[in-house]
Amino acid sequence: MVAVGSHDDRAASAESRLQPVRYRNPGLTVDLGVGLWAWPMPIDYDRDGDFDLVVSCPDVPYQGTYFFENPGDPSGSSKLPVFKPARKIATAFPNVQVSYVAGEPRVLVPGGELTDFLNRPGVERRPLGVAPDFHTGKIRANQWRLVDFHGDGPHDLIVGVGDWSDYGWDNAFNERGEWTRGPLHGYIDWARNTGTDAEPTFASPARVATSAGAVDVYGMPSPNFADFDADGDLDLICGEDLVCGNTAGHIAWIENLDGRSPPRWVAPRKLEAAGRTIRIQAGPNGSIQGPCEAKWGYTTS
Repeated sequence: MVAVGSHDDRAASAESRLQPVRYRNPGLTVDLGVGLWAWPMPIDYDRDGDFDLVVSCPDVPYQGTYFFENPGDPSGSSKLPVFKPARKIATAFPNVQVSYVAGEPRVLVPGGELTDFLNRPGVERRPLGVAPDFHTGKIRANQWRLVDFHGDGPHDLIVGVGDWSDYGWDNAFNERGEWTRGPLHGYIDWARNTGTDAEPTFASPARVATSAGAVDVYGMPSPNFADFDADGDLDLICGEDLVCGNTAGHIAWIENLDGRSPPRWVAPRKLEAAGRTIRIQAGPNGSIQGPCEAKWGYTTS
Protein backbone atom coordinates (compact mmCIF):
# COMPACT_ATOMS: atom_id res chain seq x y z
CA MET A 1 0.00 0.00 0.00
CA VAL A 2 1.29 3.43 -0.94
CA ALA A 3 0.19 6.48 1.06
CA VAL A 4 -0.35 9.50 -1.15
CA GLY A 5 -0.76 12.91 0.48
CA SER A 6 -3.06 15.62 -0.80
CA HIS A 7 -1.87 18.39 -3.09
CA ASP A 8 -2.09 20.87 -0.18
CA ASP A 9 0.02 18.58 2.01
CA ARG A 10 2.67 18.23 -0.69
CA ALA A 11 2.73 21.97 -1.29
CA ALA A 12 3.09 22.68 2.43
CA SER A 13 5.89 20.13 2.69
CA ALA A 14 7.74 21.65 -0.26
CA GLU A 15 7.33 25.14 1.18
CA SER A 16 8.72 24.03 4.53
CA ARG A 17 11.86 22.77 2.77
CA LEU A 18 12.40 25.99 0.83
CA GLN A 19 14.78 28.44 2.44
CA PRO A 20 15.71 31.95 1.30
CA VAL A 21 19.13 32.29 -0.29
CA ARG A 22 21.19 34.36 2.13
CA TYR A 23 24.09 36.63 1.21
CA ARG A 24 26.22 35.43 4.14
CA ASN A 25 28.17 38.65 3.76
CA PRO A 26 27.96 40.78 6.94
CA GLY A 27 27.86 44.51 6.31
CA LEU A 28 26.66 44.15 2.72
CA THR A 29 24.20 46.83 1.56
CA VAL A 30 21.57 45.66 -0.94
CA ASP A 31 18.34 46.98 -2.44
CA LEU A 32 15.27 46.86 -0.22
CA GLY A 33 12.63 44.58 -1.71
CA VAL A 34 9.70 42.51 -0.54
CA GLY A 35 8.22 40.84 -3.61
CA LEU A 36 5.23 41.30 -5.87
CA TRP A 37 2.40 43.85 -5.30
CA ALA A 38 4.01 45.64 -2.37
CA TRP A 39 2.25 48.57 -0.68
CA PRO A 40 4.80 50.91 0.99
CA MET A 41 3.89 53.38 3.74
CA PRO A 42 6.23 56.00 5.27
CA ILE A 43 5.47 55.89 9.00
CA ASP A 44 7.48 56.71 12.12
CA TYR A 45 6.59 53.26 13.39
CA ASP A 46 9.03 53.20 16.32
CA ARG A 47 8.26 56.84 17.17
CA ASP A 48 11.87 57.97 17.31
CA GLY A 49 11.40 61.05 15.14
CA ASP A 50 12.22 59.77 11.65
CA PHE A 51 10.29 57.99 8.93
CA ASP A 52 10.54 54.22 8.87
CA LEU A 53 9.14 52.10 6.07
CA VAL A 54 6.17 49.80 6.61
CA VAL A 55 5.45 47.58 3.62
CA SER A 56 2.54 45.22 3.11
CA CYS A 57 3.05 42.49 0.51
CA PRO A 58 0.19 40.04 -0.15
CA ASP A 59 2.29 37.98 -2.55
CA VAL A 60 5.51 35.99 -2.49
CA PRO A 61 8.00 35.83 -0.97
CA TYR A 62 7.09 37.97 2.06
CA GLN A 63 3.28 37.58 2.31
CA GLY A 64 2.83 39.89 5.27
CA THR A 65 3.31 43.41 6.61
CA TYR A 66 6.88 44.32 7.53
CA PHE A 67 8.66 47.06 9.44
CA PHE A 68 11.96 48.37 8.06
CA GLU A 69 13.54 50.54 10.73
CA ASN A 70 15.26 53.77 9.79
CA PRO A 71 18.33 53.73 12.06
CA GLY A 72 19.08 57.39 11.45
CA ASP A 73 22.38 58.85 10.37
CA PRO A 74 25.18 59.59 12.87
CA SER A 75 25.82 62.84 10.99
CA GLY A 76 22.24 63.94 11.59
CA SER A 77 21.26 63.80 7.93
CA SER A 78 17.80 62.43 7.14
CA LYS A 79 18.50 61.86 3.45
CA LEU A 80 18.59 58.44 1.81
CA PRO A 81 18.55 56.21 4.90
CA VAL A 82 19.73 52.62 4.72
CA PHE A 83 17.03 50.64 6.51
CA LYS A 84 17.54 47.74 8.86
CA PRO A 85 16.35 44.26 7.80
CA ALA A 86 12.62 43.59 7.78
CA ARG A 87 10.63 42.52 10.81
CA LYS A 88 7.17 41.06 10.29
CA ILE A 89 4.48 42.89 12.26
CA ALA A 90 1.19 41.66 10.73
CA THR A 91 -0.48 39.74 7.95
CA ALA A 92 -0.76 41.33 4.51
CA PHE A 93 -3.31 44.02 3.62
CA PRO A 94 -3.86 44.57 -0.13
CA ASN A 95 -4.47 48.18 -1.17
CA VAL A 96 -3.42 49.51 2.26
CA GLN A 97 -2.82 53.29 2.36
CA VAL A 98 -1.58 55.75 4.97
CA SER A 99 -2.93 59.28 5.47
CA TYR A 100 -1.92 61.87 8.05
CA VAL A 101 -4.51 63.63 10.20
CA ALA A 102 -3.20 66.13 12.79
CA GLY A 103 0.26 64.66 12.24
CA GLU A 104 -0.80 61.11 13.11
CA PRO A 105 -0.89 58.18 10.67
CA ARG A 106 -4.32 56.80 9.76
CA VAL A 107 -4.11 53.48 7.94
CA LEU A 108 -6.99 52.53 5.65
CA VAL A 109 -7.97 49.48 3.64
CA PRO A 110 -11.05 49.20 1.39
CA GLY A 111 -14.07 49.74 3.62
CA GLY A 112 -12.23 50.14 6.91
CA GLU A 113 -9.55 51.71 9.08
CA LEU A 114 -6.85 49.72 10.87
CA THR A 115 -7.04 51.52 14.21
CA ASP A 116 -4.23 51.62 16.80
CA PHE A 117 -1.87 50.60 14.00
CA LEU A 118 1.34 51.64 15.77
CA ASN A 119 0.61 49.41 18.76
CA ARG A 120 -1.42 46.54 17.31
CA PRO A 121 -1.12 46.64 13.53
CA GLY A 122 -4.08 45.00 11.85
CA VAL A 123 -5.70 43.70 15.04
CA GLU A 124 -8.51 46.26 15.17
CA ARG A 125 -10.54 47.29 12.13
CA ARG A 126 -13.23 49.99 12.20
CA PRO A 127 -15.81 49.98 9.38
CA LEU A 128 -16.05 53.29 7.55
CA GLY A 129 -19.71 52.95 6.61
CA VAL A 130 -18.93 52.81 2.89
CA ALA A 131 -18.99 49.43 1.16
CA PRO A 132 -15.55 48.37 -0.10
CA ASP A 133 -17.09 47.42 -3.46
CA PHE A 134 -19.39 50.44 -3.94
CA HIS A 135 -17.98 50.96 -7.44
CA THR A 136 -18.96 48.77 -10.39
CA GLY A 137 -16.76 47.21 -13.04
CA LYS A 138 -13.70 45.00 -13.08
CA ILE A 139 -11.78 46.69 -10.27
CA ARG A 140 -8.18 45.98 -9.30
CA ALA A 141 -6.69 48.99 -7.50
CA ASN A 142 -8.89 50.17 -4.63
CA GLN A 143 -7.00 52.86 -2.70
CA TRP A 144 -8.68 54.61 0.26
CA ARG A 145 -7.24 57.76 1.86
CA LEU A 146 -8.27 60.77 3.95
CA VAL A 147 -8.09 64.46 2.98
CA ASP A 148 -10.13 67.57 3.78
CA PHE A 149 -11.47 67.68 0.23
CA HIS A 150 -14.53 69.76 1.12
CA GLY A 151 -12.44 72.32 3.01
CA ASP A 152 -14.66 72.40 6.10
CA GLY A 153 -12.30 70.80 8.64
CA PRO A 154 -13.10 67.08 8.94
CA HIS A 155 -11.16 64.79 6.64
CA ASP A 156 -13.20 63.30 3.83
CA LEU A 157 -12.73 59.93 2.17
CA ILE A 158 -10.91 59.69 -1.17
CA VAL A 159 -10.98 56.44 -3.16
CA GLY A 160 -8.83 55.74 -6.21
CA VAL A 161 -9.95 52.79 -8.33
CA GLY A 162 -8.32 51.08 -11.29
CA ASP A 163 -11.05 49.82 -13.63
CA TRP A 164 -10.13 47.07 -16.11
CA SER A 165 -13.61 46.60 -17.59
CA ASP A 166 -12.75 48.06 -21.01
CA TYR A 167 -9.23 46.67 -21.06
CA GLY A 168 -9.94 43.04 -20.23
CA TRP A 169 -6.53 41.39 -20.37
CA ASP A 170 -3.30 41.33 -22.38
CA ASN A 171 -4.52 38.95 -25.09
CA ALA A 172 -6.51 41.46 -27.18
CA PHE A 173 -3.98 42.19 -29.94
CA ASN A 174 -4.98 41.10 -33.43
CA GLU A 175 -2.67 39.51 -36.00
CA ARG A 176 -1.45 42.99 -37.05
CA GLY A 177 -0.43 43.87 -33.51
CA GLU A 178 -3.32 46.31 -33.07
CA TRP A 179 -5.09 46.61 -29.75
CA THR A 180 -8.76 45.62 -30.08
CA ARG A 181 -10.15 46.56 -26.68
CA GLY A 182 -10.27 49.76 -24.63
CA PRO A 183 -7.83 51.36 -22.17
CA LEU A 184 -7.45 50.97 -18.46
CA HIS A 185 -9.29 53.59 -16.42
CA GLY A 186 -8.31 55.24 -13.15
CA TYR A 187 -11.13 57.05 -11.34
CA ILE A 188 -11.26 59.10 -8.12
CA ASP A 189 -14.33 59.12 -5.85
CA TRP A 190 -14.87 61.11 -2.67
CA ALA A 191 -17.27 60.83 0.26
CA ARG A 192 -17.89 63.88 2.44
CA ASN A 193 -17.32 63.49 6.18
CA THR A 194 -20.31 65.06 7.93
CA GLY A 195 -19.01 63.94 11.32
CA THR A 196 -15.60 64.50 12.89
CA ASP A 197 -12.14 63.04 12.41
CA ALA A 198 -12.57 61.00 15.59
CA GLU A 199 -16.08 59.81 14.69
CA PRO A 200 -16.45 60.12 10.92
CA THR A 201 -19.74 59.78 9.07
CA PHE A 202 -19.28 59.51 5.33
CA ALA A 203 -21.88 60.38 2.70
CA SER A 204 -22.40 58.35 -0.48
CA PRO A 205 -19.33 58.54 -2.75
CA ALA A 206 -19.34 60.81 -5.81
CA ARG A 207 -16.87 60.95 -8.69
CA VAL A 208 -14.23 63.69 -8.74
CA ALA A 209 -14.45 65.68 -11.97
CA THR A 210 -12.41 68.21 -13.94
CA SER A 211 -13.66 70.95 -16.24
CA ALA A 212 -13.35 68.35 -19.02
CA GLY A 213 -15.26 65.58 -17.24
CA ALA A 214 -14.47 62.87 -14.71
CA VAL A 215 -10.86 62.39 -13.63
CA ASP A 216 -9.69 59.36 -15.61
CA VAL A 217 -6.03 58.36 -15.66
CA TYR A 218 -4.53 55.17 -17.04
CA GLY A 219 -4.82 52.42 -14.43
CA MET A 220 -4.05 52.66 -10.73
CA PRO A 221 -4.59 56.36 -9.92
CA SER A 222 -2.75 56.65 -6.55
CA PRO A 223 -4.41 60.01 -5.72
CA ASN A 224 -2.39 62.53 -3.74
CA PHE A 225 -3.48 66.01 -2.68
CA ALA A 226 -0.92 68.78 -2.23
CA ASP A 227 -0.43 72.42 -3.18
CA PHE A 228 1.65 71.51 -6.22
CA ASP A 229 1.75 75.00 -7.74
CA ALA A 230 2.09 76.83 -4.38
CA ASP A 231 -1.00 78.99 -4.87
CA GLY A 232 -2.62 78.17 -1.54
CA ASP A 233 -5.04 75.38 -2.42
CA LEU A 234 -4.93 71.63 -2.84
CA ASP A 235 -4.17 70.19 -6.26
CA LEU A 236 -4.71 66.58 -7.25
CA ILE A 237 -1.65 64.61 -8.31
CA CYS A 238 -2.17 61.18 -9.85
CA GLY A 239 0.21 58.56 -11.08
CA GLU A 240 -0.82 55.89 -13.52
CA ASP A 241 -0.39 52.47 -11.92
CA LEU A 242 2.38 51.97 -9.39
CA VAL A 243 6.03 52.55 -8.60
CA CYS A 244 8.04 49.75 -10.16
CA GLY A 245 11.36 49.22 -11.91
CA ASN A 246 12.09 50.92 -15.20
CA THR A 247 8.78 50.30 -17.00
CA ALA A 248 6.37 52.81 -18.49
CA GLY A 249 4.06 55.49 -17.14
CA HIS A 250 3.06 59.12 -16.91
CA ILE A 251 2.65 61.57 -14.03
CA ALA A 252 -0.36 63.86 -14.32
CA TRP A 253 -1.07 67.15 -12.55
CA ILE A 254 -4.69 68.28 -12.13
CA GLU A 255 -4.80 71.92 -11.07
CA ASN A 256 -7.28 73.27 -8.53
CA LEU A 257 -8.62 76.43 -10.17
CA ASP A 258 -10.49 78.19 -7.41
CA GLY A 259 -10.07 76.56 -3.99
CA ARG A 260 -13.82 76.49 -3.48
CA SER A 261 -15.83 73.75 -1.85
CA PRO A 262 -16.00 71.56 -3.85
CA PRO A 263 -13.13 72.81 -6.03
CA ARG A 264 -13.07 73.16 -9.81
CA TRP A 265 -10.34 71.22 -11.62
CA VAL A 266 -8.71 71.43 -15.03
CA ALA A 267 -8.11 68.43 -17.25
CA PRO A 268 -5.06 66.29 -16.36
CA ARG A 269 -1.74 67.62 -17.68
CA LYS A 270 1.13 65.20 -18.08
CA LEU A 271 4.40 66.46 -16.64
CA GLU A 272 7.37 67.02 -18.91
CA ALA A 273 11.14 67.09 -18.61
CA ALA A 274 13.33 68.87 -21.17
CA GLY A 275 10.29 69.46 -23.35
CA ARG A 276 9.23 65.81 -23.49
CA THR A 277 6.43 63.99 -21.67
CA ILE A 278 7.81 61.92 -18.79
CA ARG A 279 7.41 58.27 -19.71
CA ILE A 280 10.14 55.73 -19.04
CA GLN A 281 9.37 52.39 -20.63
CA ALA A 282 11.00 49.14 -21.58
CA GLY A 283 9.47 49.06 -25.06
CA PRO A 284 8.12 46.13 -27.09
CA ASN A 285 11.49 44.39 -27.28
CA GLY A 286 12.69 45.21 -23.78
CA SER A 287 10.14 43.31 -21.76
CA ILE A 288 8.95 39.75 -21.37
CA GLN A 289 5.42 41.13 -21.80
CA GLY A 290 6.10 42.43 -25.29
CA PRO A 291 3.70 45.04 -26.73
CA CYS A 292 1.48 44.98 -23.65
CA GLU A 293 4.21 46.60 -21.54
CA ALA A 294 2.75 50.10 -21.92
CA LYS A 295 -0.52 48.87 -20.50
CA TRP A 296 0.97 48.43 -17.05
CA GLY A 297 1.76 52.13 -16.83
CA TYR A 298 4.30 51.68 -14.05
CA THR A 299 4.89 55.16 -12.70
CA THR A 300 6.91 57.09 -10.15
CA SER A 301 3.99 58.70 -8.32
